[in-house]
Amino acid sequence: TAGGATADAGVALLMVLGYAAGLGLLILAATGVRRRTADWSIAAGLGFVCVSYAIAQGVVETEAGSQLTTDAYMYTDYAARLLRTGENPYSHEMAEAFRVHRAPLNYMTPLIDGNLSSRVAYPALHLLLFVPVQMAGLDTAMIYPDVGLATLAMLYLGVRADLRPVILLPFFADQTYLHYVLGGVTDITWALLLLAMLRSWHKPQQRGLWFGLACAYKHQPWALAPFLLIRIWHESSAERPARIRELLRFTGWSVAAFAAVNLPFFVWSPGAWFAGVTEPLVTPMITLGQGLSSLSMLGLAVMPKYVYSLFMIAVLGVCLAVYWLHFHRMRALLWLAPPLVLFFS
Repeated sequence: TAGGATADAGVALLMVLGYAAGLGLLILAATGVRRRTADWSIAAGLGFVCVSYAIAQGVVETEAGSQLTTDAYMYTDYAARLLRTGENPYSHEMAEAFRVHRAPLNYMTPLIDGNLSSRVAYPALHLLLFVPVQMAGLDTAMIYPDVGLATLAMLYLGVRADLRPVILLPFFADQTYLHYVLGGVTDITWALLLLAMLRSWHKPQQRGLWFGLACAYKHQPWALAPFLLIRIWHESSAERPARIRELLRFTGWSVAAFAAVNLPFFVWSPGAWFAGVTEPLVTPMITLGQGLSSLSMLGLAVMPKYVYSLFMIAVLGVCLAVYWLHFHRMRALLWLAPPLVLFFS
């Protein structure tokens, strides 16, 4: 809140209250309180942090005269508006979204060939989420912060009580996570859907549906699919037919959920839908990222994009082999391997 405190008295007050709340939590920790009191004190403190960040960012946006967001959010919002008028958003250029949102063009994603990415570049659930919010007359910019709070709540309430003091700390140890959720980065939604899959893991139909919806929202959950299949195989009955049935059940429900969301758009215009969904995978995008590609982004190592793809495929193969051969010793690799694979992409 320090940046906004110089321009807004309310933000300054929030900063002082934040110090007071932190001191109060320290006093509670030192004096000892009942578990239930501690649980809800921690949740209230972290909730206060989220609200403070949101208010401070609002002040910064007011000073800047524009919304701090991404082209992914603006394109998705505009695509939902097109859909509500009967237009196929996958068949339209999305650059008009910048005029609608009065946003600077530097938010656009550049391509190596000098063009700009200007189409719906995700599966259909990404934009369908906006339709009921728009129809209700609500601000779509609040979708991701609300989903973020729901994700924190599900994670906090879904673990053992002794883990609650620490389970949310990674989200607050680095301010980037909150800035992403408040700044129009869309990934928090598939994180919530994967958490829902975990909560229903012992219900085969539900876990398949939740994973299918996560895949119908964005591409990153796709990297989890082979690891989930390996886990289901090893956790199922020792008899091969039973294992195959479990794999088919999970795959069937996942594909059904994905198809239910995307099939209408595919039928509407197969070429446009396919071009949109594969946009991040096949278009000549500039090498950007927070993994190994940072070397090229910073000019430290000039490598063609296919080199990173080869690295990624090789790491994926090694991780799958290790997970298959050493599943009972490395169950947690399910959650560690996909981020490692994406690190090389």
